[in-house]
Amino acid sequence: MQVTKLFTAAVLGIGILSTAILPAMADKKFDNFKKNQLAQFKGDSHPETCKEKTITRGSLRYDLCQHKGKPAYIRITDDGTPISFYEFKNRQLVQSCSIDAFICSGYKNNRLVAIWNLEAQTVDFNVSSESNREIETSNLAEAKKALRIFGYK
Repeated sequence: MQVTKLFTAAVLGIGILSTAILPAMADKKFDNFKKNQLAQFKGDSHPETCKEKTITRGSLRYDLCQHKGKPAYIRITDDGTPISFYEFKNRQLVQSCSIDAFICSGYKNNRLVAIWNLEAQTVDFNVSSESNREIETSNLAEAKKALRIFGYK
């Protein structure tokens, strides 16, 4: 479990560090997004040392951080490799990240409103394309499935 946490932190840390180290290459829109809008896609507050509940289904492992009876985040790993990370606010999905691709999606009222790439340091608010609707549908379904695994409806 510690290895998974460390690896997840390292992968997310690389994305964060790359945005701090390479500001000259960053898209101005992305810089503005990080500074002024990224916080709206953060899940419910939780302690840094959140005691996670773990459930395994085949090669997939689901780790839930729950605080005050609400899910804050769910991390999914496949044979130890982090693949997805979901953050929730008031039990609704607010952020979904594909860890291996460094791509995150932001949601408001179960609707995709932004997609950002931590590696390329870009953000896109024009998310109405058919392929983005497929991403929205897939991420919402996966997040609901993960919540159901832990007994949330």
